[in-house]
Amino acid sequence: MHSFMNFLFPGVYNKPTYTYSGLSFDELPAAARQFLDVELELTPPTYGACDKQKIYDLHLVHMEKLWSTIDSVYTKIVTLRQTVAGMSENDLAHVDVIVHDLKEVLIPEWQAHLDRFFVEFDALVWVEEHKFGMEDGARDLGVDQIMVSVIKIQKT
Repeated sequence: MHSFMNFLFPGVYNKPTYTYSGLSFDELPAAARQFLDVELELTPPTYGACDKQKIYDLHLVHMEKLWSTIDSVYTKIVTLRQTVAGMSENDLAHVDVIVHDLKEVLIPEWQAHLDRFFVEFDALVWVEEHKFGMEDGARDLGVDQIMVSVIKIQKT
C-alpha cells in the first residue's frame, strides 16, 4: 500500500506497497496491462516514447483525478450527513434510505475509484522500475513529490 494514502485513509486501503514489483508485463493484472497497453501505449520492450517527465506527468494526472473524485464523493457523503443532522423526528423514516445510499452506493463508489487508481498508479511505478531501473528510495521520493504537488494544487 502507498504509505501516504494509508495516512490519508487509514484502514480503508490495505494493499502492499507497489504490488507489481518484480512482475513481468504478462504477470500484471489484466486491468494494469489494459491501462498500460491500450490507454497509454506503454508496453515492453520500449514503453513507447516515455521519459521520466512523461511518467511524472502521468502520475500527476492520476493523482489529480483521484483527489477530484474523492472530493466529489466526500461532498456527497457530507451532504447526506447534513441532511440527517437537519431532520426532525418526523423525518427519521428517511434515514434508512440515506444509510442505504451511503453503504450501498457512495462507499463502494469511493472504494472502486481507489482500486482503479492504485492499479493505474502501480502500473506506472512498474514502468518506472522496468524502463528506468528506479530503486525504492528514488521511486518513493518521486512519489512523495507528486503527492505534494497534487496537495498544493488542491489547496489553491
